[in-house]
Amino acid sequence: MPNLSILIPCNACGEALETTLASVLQNRPADCEVLVVHQGPYDDPYDLKGEVRFVPVASGLGLAETINAGVEAAEGEVLHVLQCGVEIEDGWTRAALLHFEDPRVAAVSPVVLNADDREKVVTVGAAYGSAGTRRECAAGASIRSRKLSQTRIVGPTLLAAFYRRSAVGALSGFDRSVGDQLADVDLAMSLRAAMYRSIIEPDSRVYSRVPLQARASEFQVGRYAERLFWRHAPAVGWAKALLLHPLAITADFLRAIRRPASLTRLIGRAAAWLEIRRYRNHYERLQTVSRPSPAAVDGKPAHLRIDAAHAPAAGRGTPPNKMSPRSAA
Repeated sequence: MPNLSILIPCNACGEALETTLASVLQNRPADCEVLVVHQGPYDDPYDLKGEVRFVPVASGLGLAETINAGVEAAEGEVLHVLQCGVEIEDGWTRAALLHFEDPRVAAVSPVVLNADDREKVVTVGAAYGSAGTRRECAAGASIRSRKLSQTRIVGPTLLAAFYRRSAVGALSGFDRSVGDQLADVDLAMSLRAAMYRSIIEPDSRVYSRVPLQARASEFQVGRYAERLFWRHAPAVGWAKALLLHPLAITADFLRAIRRPASLTRLIGRAAAWLEIRRYRNHYERLQTVSRPSPAAVDGKPAHLRIDAAHAPAAGRGTPPNKMSPRSAA
């Protein structure tokens, strides 16, 4: 059984799929499998069926559902999601895979750099604000910036991410109820609640020209954002979450004043308030998810800073206080 499953979700990706496939097949590690999860027919013009496993799914599925189909088909102990159009370099998985020797680690985020300007960061992962908002971390920063050493994430983005398959499976994969744009941070928060860690690995680098963009109506954007908030308010702390959440709603209100079409985003938020039972079910289910053994948990299961990323490679001792010379370069 391969240790690593490289999973490429594809929805009519065309040239972008070919770019990623060529890059992966040229640089992949020996002990891995490559899966392309594609919607609709794919004629395999380069006759890659001996090197790539093509997994067909129904047309019209969202990104989260497409990835979930790949998770079910994968055989590796670690899943590596790569979006179409992402390119990689030789040895990009090596440092990331070392972290999975630690049973507390469920997700590793590579550094995504701009394919046209390899000194500029596209993202190092996603952050989750107490008000219930998601944002990309370090977007536009220089890879040489020392501020990267202070970057904190809650988990990787679906542009490029490594996951422990058993942990993702225990949570039944990505939840489509929060939409494709928020599915990554939703899973990351659920993994955190289950006492797992997410880590940035600066020596794992991939290249993309644009951030991942998910299409949704203003109504859906509001509804997904509100669902995300209520699903994870207990993890933030009810007092803090309820105190800060009105700021996110106020931002949407001000947006609606400037652009009336955005009013439907507020309506979407209101629609999500009617689903209270669903959120309670989510809280209760998280309590039943298998966790790392108590001996492996050292207190806080929170995300780690980028300067702690080399701990597994350096052994089980204290993480280094600074990034390695290559990472800081």
